[in-house]
Amino acid sequence: MNRRSFTSAICAATILSTLLPVAFARDKTAEQPIVTIIGDIENSNRPAFDEFLDAYLNFKEISFDKAFQLTLRDLQALPQKTIVAHAESWPSSVRLEGPSLEHVLEQAGATGKPVTVIALDGYSVSLSARDITSSDWILAWKANDKPLSIGGRGPVWVIHSSAGKQASSDIEARWVWSVFVIKAGN
Repeated sequence: MNRRSFTSAICAATILSTLLPVAFARDKTAEQPIVTIIGDIENSNRPAFDEFLDAYLNFKEISFDKAFQLTLRDLQALPQKTIVAHAESWPSSVRLEGPSLEHVLEQAGATGKPVTVIALDGYSVSLSARDITSSDWILAWKANDKPLSIGGRGPVWVIHSSAGKQASSDIEARWVWSVFVIKAGN
């Protein structure tokens, strides 16, 4: 093996040893629950609320007997919709991607019910069953081709299209970002 080949092999090994752990870490993150649906649901895929293990939910005074959790991978596996939203205070439109809110609620057995969408900071908005079916609400996990993140508007953003117009501040106030819990029913 000549010097150049040896150097290339060392560089390739170094790059792989650096990137592979990052790739595996990203893969594991996609398997972590990011949205929990609670309340009047038919399907459950996790145990009941645990005061110790569900520390942040406990801190937010959210408890439940049964819940349905979705990971990023679960959201990505559902049929995806792309919408464009623009509010008065934004510098430009944002292209968002994610499954419809109806499909997500269907997974938990919560279709046809009003929901309350709750953000990490406690901000919440209630949507009637009619609200959900009359607009193209999605659980966006991607904005302008980049995944949403905590600290930005993620893990998910419950939003609908502004139909080519700038949405008023009243409409924008119903677009909840940093969503982590959806409560079905009253």
